[in-house]
Amino acid sequence: MRNVKTALAFVLTILLVPSYVLAQESPASQYIEATNKAGESFVLKRDFEAEEQIQNESLAGCLAFHSSASGGYLTGYSSVVAFSYTTSCVGNHTASSVSKYPSSAFIQVALQKLSGGSWSTVASGLSGYFYSGTAGQYRIVVNNLGSVTATSWSFDYKLPL
Repeated sequence: MRNVKTALAFVLTILLVPSYVLAQESPASQYIEATNKAGESFVLKRDFEAEEQIQNESLAGCLAFHSSASGGYLTGYSSVVAFSYTTSCVGNHTASSVSKYPSSAFIQVALQKLSGGSWSTVASGLSGYFYSGTAGQYRIVVNNLGSVTATSWSFDYKLPL
C-alpha cells in the first residue's frame, strides 16, 4: 500500500503542475528533482510522515501532499495564481513559512475555492493559512498588498489528495 501511495504522490505532483515534467525520482528519495518545459529545474520535498499517516477515516485513501511554491517579481498591488488543484478529499489545506524579498514587501497567500462558477477566498494570511476543507477545486493566490515590488516570494503548503 505504501508503494501505491508513494507512486500516487508522484503522479499527483505532475497533475498539480502540468507544465512540469519529472526528471528524477526514487522511492526512498526525500526530494524530487523536476524540470519545466522551458528547461528550468526545481525541487519538490516529500513528506513521508504525511504519506504514511491517514489521520481519520474521512481521509481514507487520501494523502497529505507537501511541497513548496516560489516565484519572482510581483509588482505593488498585484496578484498571481501560484497554482490550482482539484481534490476529492476532505482534509486540511495549509500554507506556512511565507518569505519574500525585500522584507518590506507586503505579501499575502490566499486559498480560494471555486463555488457557483466564481472563486471565493476561504483562508488567507501574511504568514500562511489553515483551512479544513471539502472536495472541490482550489487555487493558491499570492497577493502583493503594498506598493513595494517583491522580487521573490515563496511558501510551503500541504493539501489533501
